[in-house]
Amino acid sequence: MAKKSLFIVIEGLDGSGKTTASKLLTQTLQSAFSKGIKNSFEPHDASVGGLFIRQVLTKKITTFDPRVLALAFASNRLDHGARVIKPWLAKNEVDENPQILICDRYYLSSLVYQSSPNFGFEEVMRLNEKALQPDIIFFFNVSNEVCYARMAQRNLPQELFETKLSETRKKYLNAIDFLEKKGDNIIEIDASGAVVSVVQQMLDAIHEYESEWKVDTLKIGAEERKISPRNEVLLTNFLEEKGYQVGKQLPAMPFDTYELGYDLPLGLSQRGCAIWLNEAPRYDILMEMLPTTAFYAISDFMIVFTPNAEELRNDYFEREKAIFETGTKLSPSIQFVDQALLSD
Repeated sequence: MAKKSLFIVIEGLDGSGKTTASKLLTQTLQSAFSKGIKNSFEPHDASVGGLFIRQVLTKKITTFDPRVLALAFASNRLDHGARVIKPWLAKNEVDENPQILICDRYYLSSLVYQSSPNFGFEEVMRLNEKALQPDIIFFFNVSNEVCYARMAQRNLPQELFETKLSETRKKYLNAIDFLEKKGDNIIEIDASGAVVSVVQQMLDAIHEYESEWKVDTLKIGAEERKISPRNEVLLTNFLEEKGYQVGKQLPAMPFDTYELGYDLPLGLSQRGCAIWLNEAPRYDILMEMLPTTAFYAISDFMIVFTPNAEELRNDYFEREKAIFETGTKLSPSIQFVDQALLSD
């Protein structure tokens, strides 16, 4: 009996641990089933309206109509579904290779964050009526205290909706009741404990929903690998063939990072860096992490070597201004290179 392809959504309050658990669930399923497991998220930066939504959430845009934001989320979701979610799940129909797509947030979040007394759940769902219904929606139930503590550990500016958790929790519970009456399959997860426990709860629920998706052993917690000597040689050769001067490996960086130089005509030169990632990260999280590195502010360009680089490339992003102590400067241009190219 062939496994059924599954569309899984993880929802919860800000700070409930969705992103960490989503990543770990994906890794665990990949270790058990190799191919066919994909992780995504909403708002989806590479889909229509992604830049506008992200700038509203990070308070770079502060004047907006709430209904415009609701429309932007619905359009973003429809585009994300058409170009990412549905094609991934449909692979099962072509080559009988079952797929799972795990999405961090979906239309339950829209009901919570885009509804208002004058724009209720029904109106929000009408905007999302063409959105694909998930097979399973996991709701992470965590206390406010745990959420605030986890958000504090991020050491990042607070986003638009990361306040008033008690009010938000009440809206979540009302929205869950609303969706369950419409036939959505929502499973509550106790996410207050260790991430291993959280992922195990989800694995058990997935197996109960579709018996063929069973993981016998939960393999979590392996140490993050650094770049291997062979890959370091491949990276250096690749860059030198394209005219870059590869310098020393930079210390005290969150990723394996190498200083780069590039000569331009008329005696000009640029300074940049090459970054090696062992996993393809979410674009929004990577863009939050890069500005915290010491080299970001003085780089003209960055080349990021990552598995599945195609998932990070898009043509929708503009270079935003970054403010530093020395003044205003455009953020570095960022190029993504698939690590598979290095072995060609």
